[in-house]
Amino acid sequence: MALNAQGGSGGGQFWGNSGADVLKAGAGATTVLVANSGGQLYSAGSAGNFLIAGAGNATLDGGAASGNDVFFGGTGQDIILAGPGNDLIGTGTGTSTVQLGSGKDTVFAFGTSAVTAGSGSADIVMGGTVTLTIAQDAARSFALFNFVPGTDKISLSGYGSGAVASALATQVNGSGQTVLTLSDQTRIQLIGVTQADASFFR
Repeated sequence: MALNAQGGSGGGQFWGNSGADVLKAGAGATTVLVANSGGQLYSAGSAGNFLIAGAGNATLDGGAASGNDVFFGGTGQDIILAGPGNDLIGTGTGTSTVQLGSGKDTVFAFGTSAVTAGSGSADIVMGGTVTLTIAQDAARSFALFNFVPGTDKISLSGYGSGAVASALATQVNGSGQTVLTLSDQTRIQLIGVTQADASFFR
């Protein structure tokens, strides 16, 4: 049977069952939400919450929260939506779709992960097959760790047809990393990569 629960100001723990649960955090701190197949988990308030997916397909949504939240994906096809805080996101071993927020997010991307940049910066550790999509916006900074050419990809949106060539022309190599600068002054820092080429892009 599916559950529908809303937290309060005191914090607490909510545990879903095998149904398509809808669990919403309240204003209190250290709220832990767990859902299984079809679950929808929502963060709220400024205290910071934990949203944890189970074995099924789940949506973890931090858009209504102003705190620094923690999201953990499961083994299913999960959707993770970061909020305005400095969020920590760990995708699961399944297929994950991640929308970053306006804060400084940290992502540990496993399985197959499609990560879309928000208006904030991010550090992304790549441990599976990862595509990072960056749309033209204000200047941001993205540090990519364990980027594997041929497996991981960067996709540029709204920068124009010559964006890849322009980015590669800016690259600075040294100290075991490569730094690319996009036309909106967004920086992509490829840690452990000594030279980038067009195959890095999608």
